[in-house]
Amino acid sequence: MDRLQLPHYTLRKHTTSITKLLVIDKDIIELNEELQRKCESTHITNIIPKLISTDEAGNIVLWDLITRRPIGNAVSPSGVAIIDIQLIANKYLVYLSKDYTLRILDWSKFPSDLDYIFEMNVNTLNFANFAASLDSNMETITLCCCNTQDSETIDVYHISISTKRLTRVFNHIDFYPMVKNVLQNMLNKVPDRLGMIMKFKQDLKTKTTFIGFESGIIVGYQIVLDKIVITYLSAAHFPEPVLDLYILSTQQNFQSNVPVVATNKNNDNSDMGILLSSSTNNVVIKHYYSAHVNQTSRGDNNLELITNLQVSNSERLEVKDNKIAHVAAFNQFLIWSTWNGKLFIKNVVKNTVSKYKRSKSNIRPNESSKGSLSGNPTQNNESKYMKISAMEVYQSRLGNSNEIVPLNVMVMNSSRQRRLRQFISRSWCFIGYHDGTISIYEIE
Repeated sequence: MDRLQLPHYTLRKHTTSITKLLVIDKDIIELNEELQRKCESTHITNIIPKLISTDEAGNIVLWDLITRRPIGNAVSPSGVAIIDIQLIANKYLVYLSKDYTLRILDWSKFPSDLDYIFEMNVNTLNFANFAASLDSNMETITLCCCNTQDSETIDVYHISISTKRLTRVFNHIDFYPMVKNVLQNMLNKVPDRLGMIMKFKQDLKTKTTFIGFESGIIVGYQIVLDKIVITYLSAAHFPEPVLDLYILSTQQNFQSNVPVVATNKNNDNSDMGILLSSSTNNVVIKHYYSAHVNQTSRGDNNLELITNLQVSNSERLEVKDNKIAHVAAFNQFLIWSTWNGKLFIKNVVKNTVSKYKRSKSNIRPNESSKGSLSGNPTQNNESKYMKISAMEVYQSRLGNSNEIVPLNVMVMNSSRQRRLRQFISRSWCFIGYHDGTISIYEIE
């Protein structure tokens, strides 16, 4: 039976729709081991969880999640909607705005100094975000985004932080000609194109970038030397578009307890990464992918396939409602939110579902001094719930709230220490709404 619950906390500062939420703590930044050792930023060792939120007016707000108050805010120079953000090595905030511009901000100076170290034009005519990563020398950012003129292909750039030099490494990469023959073995009807790029998602530990397309096809690739090597291909959502992609870290260990329905016998799940994807129907796909690139086969000058590329292991998870805009998971919890303003948290072990929603105000403004007795027929087709525009999850960092926390926390007063322990011993889901509010729900 569904359990309808209210949020534990609500954050209020934004006055326009939330566009992106990002939780920051010492573990949320996924770095490879070499980069982790080289990163000496004091922010990395700070256990105090914080939240970055952005909105349609270009506002960037930093929240202290213990006091639940904003501790810094700024406005993007253009003042237009921010589409996506990434925090790289806890030092560089990369964000893409609706003014077709990608900006890199020195996050260590925020909010006292807005030090923009780089700007470039990026295609934002479709739904796609971007994927960015920092090399082990902390000198070069690799950016993957839509091609400047064609939203069905990608460009890959190298951005030098010290020299502020931009180099286009790969231009107008079209995956369709390479995967068409493989798709013919997977589908009864093959799409005539992959369609627009809907979503980028990058696994920083395996250096695999996933791209979800309008056709429902998902392509995963790695950059090996001077080649883009296609390492993963899925048609599980075909012909519906991919709406969201989510990488599960090794700490999250999501157990779905659902039989595998499509299997590649050459793969062993114990040594594979996990990707979740959603679409416009009521299904979440759990993908298994290998981080290893073995022998590659034919290709053009820039693009190759791994040998015997085929559909990898996947699970089909049927969920409540459809049009799943956001999806996440860890341990026994599967979390998803929909276009019509509903949030679901399922405990797959106990088989219980908690449902959350915010009703819109029943009072609608009317500028006429005489009022009106006639209803607006279009209102009947609108959702009666507040639209969800962003979602983020925080997994508990402590198994027990009484466990010892790092020494840098001991400088706090006892009240703040208690609130910190209470927060990090629980798991939370953050929901950004169309009206600018942010609701925080406990995952239990």
